[in-house]
Amino acid sequence: MKKIEPRENIPVYSYSTEHGKSHEIISEGNEDKIKSLYNDIENKPKILTLGECIKEGIVDTQTRLQELGDKKIPWSVFYAYRLLKYGYKIELFEQNNWNQWMGIHINNDCFHAVKMQWLTNFIRTTGLYSIPQAFYRSSSLHWFVHPGQFRYKCLLHTESFDEKFIVWDLDDILDGDQMSFEEWWGMYAHHTDKSMFVVDQTNMLEVHVGEERTELYELCKKVFALFQGQKPILEGTCDEEIKDIFDIGTYEGHGIGFVGHVTFDDLKTIIDLTPETTHIQKNNFTLFNNYHK
Repeated sequence: MKKIEPRENIPVYSYSTEHGKSHEIISEGNEDKIKSLYNDIENKPKILTLGECIKEGIVDTQTRLQELGDKKIPWSVFYAYRLLKYGYKIELFEQNNWNQWMGIHINNDCFHAVKMQWLTNFIRTTGLYSIPQAFYRSSSLHWFVHPGQFRYKCLLHTESFDEKFIVWDLDDILDGDQMSFEEWWGMYAHHTDKSMFVVDQTNMLEVHVGEERTELYELCKKVFALFQGQKPILEGTCDEEIKDIFDIGTYEGHGIGFVGHVTFDDLKTIIDLTPETTHIQKNNFTLFNNYHK
């Protein structure tokens, strides 16, 4: 096994909301510095699978869709609904106006739908680039996953219930053993090819591993372009409450098309799409991407 050399000059931040800053750098750390911070924390994190966390009842598996009277639906269905309803009219962005573009609520949701497509493809092909992290307090209804908020939503979508999470159990009430520093840091030390920083939250440490944002920006442009500036075509029938998403007619290979009967839950199939996917066959319908056979 290749020996992993200790990393130096890892930025360590403290969490602060003073002076309008969310994070303030406190040192250029190394592993000894991070180990000292870790050992000062009373309740160390645990390794739990997604399935174990669901059994503990701490995972929020659904959200509410305001357009349909706060209907409770799975996360993947929510973001699929947003992308299918609004993706065809999203105006493209440049990186220099990224923050302004993301400030528009629909843009933000459609971006995160594409991010779910991107992450889902990773999960099904190469695996995630970094282990998700979460923290949980006994006074909270659910955990809070960060970083990894959309990784966990995609893992729910792919039913990857054996995927491991680092969970900071702040009140030490969940089943599982607390991790030693070596066990915890070993989950990150191999990321020698990616940027990384640590945030000291006093009672927990967040480790942030860089993701390929440029690749994600480009994917957004490709996905929005798949719609060809028009609503998805439905050649068939669907649940009444999603009928306004579609133009009903004959699909001839232009843009995004569904052929067959589509239920509300079926919308999540768009999360499995990549720009290279020509079609996805399901029992009751086929999803087409600029393709007609």
